Amino acid sequence: MRRMRKRLLDVHVCELPKKSDSNLPKLPPNARFYTRWKRNFQKIFLVCITHPLTRNYLRSLAAIAFEKRRHGRSTTWWVIHPCSNLRYYWDFLMTFTFLYMFVVIPYILAFHRVAKSSDPKIWNLVHPAYIICICDIGFNMITGFESKDGHEVFLDPILIIQNYMKGYFFFDLISSIPYVWFYQDRILPPGPNSNSLLLIPEFFPLLKIIRIFTLRHYIGQILNTYFVLSHAQEKIIWLFILILLLFHWSSCTTILFPFIIAHINAETLKDSDMYLITSKLYEKSDYDIYLMYFHIGMSNIMASTCLEFYSLGKMDIITRCILLLFGKACIIYFLVIILQLIESAAEAELKYQQVIYQVKEYIHQKKFPENLKKRLIDYYEYRFQGSYFKENAIYRTLSNLLNQEIMMHSTRGLLDTATILHHLPRNVIGNLMEILKPVIYLNEDIIYKSKTEGECMFFIVSGTVALITFSGKEICHEKDGGYFGEAAIIFPDRKRLETVIALEFYLLFSATNMVELKWEEKYELITRNLAEWLGDEKLKSILKQRDLKLYWGTATTGKPHIGYFTPMSKIADFLKSGAEVTILFADLHAYLDNMKAPWELLELRTQYYEKVIKAMLRSIDVPLEKLKFVKGTDYQLSKEYTLDVYRLSSIVTEHDAKKAGAEVVKQVVNPLLSGLLYPGLQALDEQYLKVDAQFGGIDQRKIFTFSEKYLPLLGYEKCIHLMNPMIPGLAGSKMSSSEEDSKIDLLDNPAAVKKKLKKAFCEPGNINDNGVLSFAKHVIYPLLKEEESFNVYRTAEFGGDISFDTYEDLENAFAKEEIHPGDLKNAVEIYINKLLDPIRKEFETDSKFKNLANKAYPPQKPKIIEELTPARLDIRVGKIIEVSKHSDADSLYVEKIDLGEATGPRTIVSGLVNYVPLEQMKDRMVVVLANLKPANLRGVQSHGMVLCASVDEPMRRVEPLRPPLDSKPGEKVIVDGYEDESPDDVLNPKKKIWEKLQVDLVVNGNGEASWSGNLLLTANGGKLTADSLKNVAIK
Repeated sequence: MRRMRKRLLDVHVCELPKKSDSNLPKLPPNARFYTRWKRNFQKIFLVCITHPLTRNYLRSLAAIAFEKRRHGRSTTWWVIHPCSNLRYYWDFLMTFTFLYMFVVIPYILAFHRVAKSSDPKIWNLVHPAYIICICDIGFNMITGFESKDGHEVFLDPILIIQNYMKGYFFFDLISSIPYVWFYQDRILPPGPNSNSLLLIPEFFPLLKIIRIFTLRHYIGQILNTYFVLSHAQEKIIWLFILILLLFHWSSCTTILFPFIIAHINAETLKDSDMYLITSKLYEKSDYDIYLMYFHIGMSNIMASTCLEFYSLGKMDIITRCILLLFGKACIIYFLVIILQLIESAAEAELKYQQVIYQVKEYIHQKKFPENLKKRLIDYYEYRFQGSYFKENAIYRTLSNLLNQEIMMHSTRGLLDTATILHHLPRNVIGNLMEILKPVIYLNEDIIYKSKTEGECMFFIVSGTVALITFSGKEICHEKDGGYFGEAAIIFPDRKRLETVIALEFYLLFSATNMVELKWEEKYELITRNLAEWLGDEKLKSILKQRDLKLYWGTATTGKPHIGYFTPMSKIADFLKSGAEVTILFADLHAYLDNMKAPWELLELRTQYYEKVIKAMLRSIDVPLEKLKFVKGTDYQLSKEYTLDVYRLSSIVTEHDAKKAGAEVVKQVVNPLLSGLLYPGLQALDEQYLKVDAQFGGIDQRKIFTFSEKYLPLLGYEKCIHLMNPMIPGLAGSKMSSSEEDSKIDLLDNPAAVKKKLKKAFCEPGNINDNGVLSFAKHVIYPLLKEEESFNVYRTAEFGGDISFDTYEDLENAFAKEEIHPGDLKNAVEIYINKLLDPIRKEFETDSKFKNLANKAYPPQKPKIIEELTPARLDIRVGKIIEVSKHSDADSLYVEKIDLGEATGPRTIVSGLVNYVPLEQMKDRMVVVLANLKPANLRGVQSHGMVLCASVDEPMRRVEPLRPPLDSKPGEKVIVDGYEDESPDDVLNPKKKIWEKLQVDLVVNGNGEASWSGNLLLTANGGKLTADSLKNVAIK
């Protein structure tokens, strides 16, 4: 009973009622015989799951079922599927047909029709094969074909015929016609009366040899079906068949070629010196003749001596020379194939030798002492055992279940010897194996010392260790199956009580997290401090079954800053929850985002990002071996990814693409197409990185919803989306690489950190848009260890030092103004420097790091900043000599104003109708801004602007400025202190010069016009005034 239960657990026996595997519509019970016969006949045309090629194109049962429905319910159901049973058995028949023809046709042509002038009836041996080949042409005309990339099977009859016509059709047709049906003549011996033209159709069947590549495919198909062979074994079998065929063809060529030359030269056999004639070999039996020429042909191909054939004729020698050259090429080809097979069989050993060689070169370069040299070599020899495999790369491609089974098998020695594990359930052992990490120690290595902190225990796979007290007394030895250091797991705050030393080569597993988190605890770790997440139910469902797989991507544009610690600290949370985390360096995205990273700097910036981000992760104690690092262009330039980009672009609207990238892609008036592609590429990354979730900032929400909308339309599953809040910059807005004052660079020295924090926005009691407070919440607090608090250091005069166990306590204290902004900044400064110190140290000690930073971010040429002063304004005194209302605008005057110019008065349009009566405008002295670019106002070209004092509240009032009574038209007005500079000829409207300067133009409390406190004066020192308005703007 127990054995039966185990069998039921190992093998699934389906209890559901079996359905038809054809996926065709069900026939009614009273269907006619013809209909049922047609249905049964139709089934052999459909794709078959047992066909050896089916799984190459269709990866799942659902895909196979869909292919059957697509084919069986179409109007072209009679087309043969290339993965159908019918096609498989036909290919099986054609395999032996080709082999038969490749042997028999050259033999009959050479040894009988040409050498012996045999009767055409000898060809009767091949006629059945001809009939099969003619049928094969018909089959090929109605057999579907797969695309070159293997992703699609075409079943359209027209496409099938076109494809076949471009391929083997001509050769199949020419080589499948039995030409002797059209004549019954013998081929006469060479000579003046020979009928040698008949040789031409006799040679056409030899074109069938072009199908040698098809034969190779068919043989591989048969071997994969009936035998379990490796690729190397399959190749060896094919090479053996090919060599035998080459020997046979060489023997046929050796006898045939001299006869062909004799026919061409009309030379009789009596005059010929060919070996067949001079040796009188033709008098012997067909078997003896073939055996002798097989020997000669094999010698020719193998380039071996054949001195026994002392009477070779001139044509025999020429034939031998040709075959020698061909044979040499074949030998070289076979040697290359054999060497490749040998190399692939011994690849692991060869790579191991390369690794050992590199280690020895490294030792030689570093000039290590003999003891250290020996220990290093011993370590590598023990670690790899003579073979080198990329285990991490293999593990990453496997499922969790397979990895667990491999781990269980790899640790079977530990499971057999460690009695502590014998009575644990299998699932508990599986979970334990997942958190074990293999470690190798050499003889006399100290595994850990007493009085040191520890966070892991050890299981011994093989070897012996000694446990020694702090005083030096040896306690005991632990051997295979033993364990030690468990106190560090039970009492994490207690220091080690013993020192452990390896007494021999030693393999063990270390376990750091023996307590498996519940799915609710993992959920809490994953979602804490997130601004939002999409796909909550799916997240919970996955965590109940297994750990989450997610990725975080960063475009390699500007230099990373301390804001990047926000995602880094969250990545630490993900790893604590057991998640598999991939970090994507999105180099292609960086280029597409309005070329923020120039193509020539793309690789350098990607290298810099990888270096810096790894340094950041090390600074917060995130183990890099638990992370997978990927570069975008490693897979984003592949054929499959590019095809999906095209597929996505065919369904995404311009509106949706622009909207999705609005918060991430740089927005410009005329957006580039690259920026519109950006969201689609980020969406596809989820599929190609094979993850459950994508992690990013809340600014990427629109891209995430874009992904959820469009990926299912491509047949891909929706992902979970986890969103971090955006930390405000030091100036209060978003922290950005492009805004120097908003961020602290990772390589800023302590003085620069202090200076930037001192200027940071941090109003007393204001907890909104407070970058300093947000950094504490999202970076410092998540990285604090248990029982560690956030410390604010103050003098006794201001209340003394204070600690906050939770961020909420700190925020409340700041909101109540119990913490001064200066004290908060000082506390955060200490923590920032702790984070940055390891990165600075690595940068300072690594010259390659420095060079990389300089190359990736070359110094920018300083931008020439135009000085913005009021001297750039051309302000003059003018006199209105003519004024009238605008014919098309009730609120506008059209004035003719004399500015003392030789060209006469200027036309200026002013909106003063509602504020200044017409009679007061006539002959009035005014102040005019004369270097504005002319503007068309309701059909009238205006060449300047009358400056006025203006106020909007409590009611709108406008008064034109009055120049001094003694001023004259055309007199220049300057700003006191700026009289030595010259105005622009015309103010550039794109640079907003007037708009920027106008902000500081006011009428002061004395009713006098001024700019930033400096009076506006005429050449005689006269002041500009307003009639009644004071402390108002000038517009």
